Amino acid sequence: MTRRLNIAVIGAGIAGLSCATALQAAGHSVQVFDKSRGGGGRMSTRRSADETWQCDHGAQYFTARDPAFAAEVARWQQAGVAALWAPRVAVLNDPSLRQPGPLDRFVGTPRMTAPAQWLAESLKLSLGTTVQRLHRDGPLWQLETAEHGRLDSRFDAVLLALPAPQAWPLAEPHAPALAAAAASVRMRGCWALMLQFDGPVDLPFDAAFVNSGPLRWIARDSSKPGRPAANAAPQETWLLHAEAEWSEAHLELPPDEAAALMLAAFAALGGPAPPRWTAHRWRYADTRQPLLDGCLWDVSLRLGLCGDWLNGGKVEGAWLSGQGLAAKLSLSPAVCERSSTAHQHQQELAMNPSFHHFSELFAQLGLATDDDGIRTFIEQHRPLPAGTLLADAAFWTPAQAALLREQKQLDADWAEIVDQLNLALH
Repeated sequence: MTRRLNIAVIGAGIAGLSCATALQAAGHSVQVFDKSRGGGGRMSTRRSADETWQCDHGAQYFTARDPAFAAEVARWQQAGVAALWAPRVAVLNDPSLRQPGPLDRFVGTPRMTAPAQWLAESLKLSLGTTVQRLHRDGPLWQLETAEHGRLDSRFDAVLLALPAPQAWPLAEPHAPALAAAAASVRMRGCWALMLQFDGPVDLPFDAAFVNSGPLRWIARDSSKPGRPAANAAPQETWLLHAEAEWSEAHLELPPDEAAALMLAAFAALGGPAPPRWTAHRWRYADTRQPLLDGCLWDVSLRLGLCGDWLNGGKVEGAWLSGQGLAAKLSLSPAVCERSSTAHQHQQELAMNPSFHHFSELFAQLGLATDDDGIRTFIEQHRPLPAGTLLADAAFWTPAQAALLREQKQLDADWAEIVDQLNLALH
């Protein structure tokens, strides 16, 4: 029989909302706290006050390779909060690269925040609440916030669904091992520039990967399903994302100076000057080398961590991380007593999800595809020497190296997974 717990989830991004909805479905009482005015984390959309203009300035799209996440995305589609986006995709600034291969890209509709808002509808959500410290009250937890001081509520468990640099200061006074894991992660910033045009922009693509210079990604935001300009031309909105290391080097620039450099790079690629633009500085946009733990859980303290930085990055990794932490909590000895069949089912749910997204690529490479085999391979071959490209590593056969180069060059179905494997091995 499952014991009902009172649980605090700190962070209303996809990882936190995924975790919270799973725990609430399991019968627990869950309250989600977030310092922002709305949930979604980096699945974020900037909107004008009259809602005639909007732009997704965080995550641009998501893919669904894991069967559990694919089923979740299907639920989002059925609810009308996600849809396939089929842009014309280009690869720029590298003549050796061909056009990307086919890939199912999904976006939130009518904006990227929609899936998070849909998940949050059934949850008790405390927005505009910045948790600054965690306090122990016997076996229970209390939260101290910037806005309301120390809250009266006591919680049986606290789950931190935050970027690593925000999670470790909260965990450190109570769980040094969890804090050390978070502190070991380097998260990188990203400049985002939202461009508003009064008419259509004559470029031969709707999205482009840029492989040199300040920019990394360009997108015709108006081409996404359900967007205002897609329904009421002629206005168009475009989004520029700067390359991660360039962003880090220029993160403290005034917005107008960063924008000038990004607009110059856009112009060099054939883009016109926009009549209006808006810049946004993401301090924690992605993870240089995500951990491979899936999630972290201290059963004695009932304190856990989840997030994309623990599970290979990306929206899918965040959702799976939240699900994994919810399952680990549900398996805690003090939380539940259940039949062996149910216990086995929960164990399967709680298995580290972080390697599933490598299994199909490893099958293509002719390598072991189970979690233990993938973990062993990575541990045996990391770290690669600095500056060594993944496909140039000495341990690949010629056929394996050729496969990695081809998939990366085409932005094919495995391109994101190849990037994640590259990070895992460096």
